[in-house]
Amino acid sequence: MKNSYKTFNELNDSQKQEVATEFTRDCTIINQNTVVEYILNKSIEGCQDAPFAYDDISNNTPTGQIEINGCYIELDGGGRDDKLEFYERLRDKASELVDARYEQLNTSLNNAELNGCFDDEEAGALESKHDKAEELHNKYENICDELESMDFDDYPEIYQWFECDSYLIGLLSDKGECILDNVYWGRQCCGQSIILDCVIQNIAYEHYTGLYGGLPKCLNFMLSDVKGSE
Repeated sequence: MKNSYKTFNELNDSQKQEVATEFTRDCTIINQNTVVEYILNKSIEGCQDAPFAYDDISNNTPTGQIEINGCYIELDGGGRDDKLEFYERLRDKASELVDARYEQLNTSLNNAELNGCFDDEEAGALESKHDKAEELHNKYENICDELESMDFDDYPEIYQWFECDSYLIGLLSDKGECILDNVYWGRQCCGQSIILDCVIQNIAYEHYTGLYGGLPKCLNFMLSDVKGSE
């Protein structure tokens, strides 16, 4: 019988840390900050024997920030292009709606003039619809303009380098973490235990609830039909 698990968000902070602790027991995670920084600095100095350089860091894509609908979001170049395509479609549809509302308003006014029967209420309603459509179009137009003018100059800030086994490196890479030489993980935070990193907690949760399928007894609180201790 296949196990049914609690969602990640249903676990409390202490339980997430337990999952991460159990997972990292069997992982190779060695702080190699001094070694990696030394080699990277040598590559900057032009050392031809340096085994890797900053350009070899994967997922090291510059990003930019933009405000859309009152929320600040961070995008790289590819994400910006996807957003731009989405809002261009909305802008074009809004433009068609503006034209349709304008045509509808003109037709109504012309008919009223021909029939000598002008309905102020109907005309006001049509004009209001036209104005709303135009406002929507202008909103999407402005978003498109801002997306097109985005600057991408914020690179990920790497504070520590850890040597990890190939399994963990692959999972970290899939999560968009900075990876160097398929060996080193560029951690973007410091000052706390690795088991507190959200990316490690998520990877550990997916490891035990995914294809791996093996759950240590100490993690039985992850099962949806078992009440774990708080």
